[in-house]
Amino acid sequence: GIPILAISLFDAGSAVMVMGGNYAIADNIKNDGGKIKVQSLLKIMITSPAVITYGIMILCSLLSVNLPSIIIDFASIIGGANTFLSMFMIGIILNLTFDKEKIGKLIKYVSIRYIIALAVAILVFFLPFISTEIKQTLVLLLFAPVAGTAPIFTQQLNSDTELSAQLNSLSIVLSIVIMSSLLIIWA
Repeated sequence: GIPILAISLFDAGSAVMVMGGNYAIADNIKNDGGKIKVQSLLKIMITSPAVITYGIMILCSLLSVNLPSIIIDFASIIGGANTFLSMFMIGIILNLTFDKEKIGKLIKYVSIRYIIALAVAILVFFLPFISTEIKQTLVLLLFAPVAGTAPIFTQQLNSDTELSAQLNSLSIVLSIVIMSSLLIIWA
């Protein structure tokens, strides 16, 4: 019950960032000389399909509007394919061949990613007002792989797509090991 709610809330916030927020920030930094412009951020965010969908669903919930059953049935069919599509995408993206010239950058970025995840995980674990099962759930989520959309947005920014894809692949393997290890420790 409660861990599912924590996962859903984490996913909602994460989706806003992963499906447009991070790209909007990176685009601002790259194209506006390091300055983040709120108007530019909002323009990118409000055109993101995931952000639009979340916004509509939050509005419907606040207004107590129920979607027609035909829409729910249709979405259920698409949602049923989600697990398969996720595994298929991982299979396509997973590429464990690393460019020797980029290994230093790859190690640097992976280290930054997991050191920050570890620091936040430690902080979460010592918060006294959160139950142990919520803490464990949040810690697992912090060690989830880098978003599969990262290479796509990297390409849209005309940046190093190959490095982004390598980072994504490495994070999948590392996250599986870390998350599985944590589950074994907590069992």
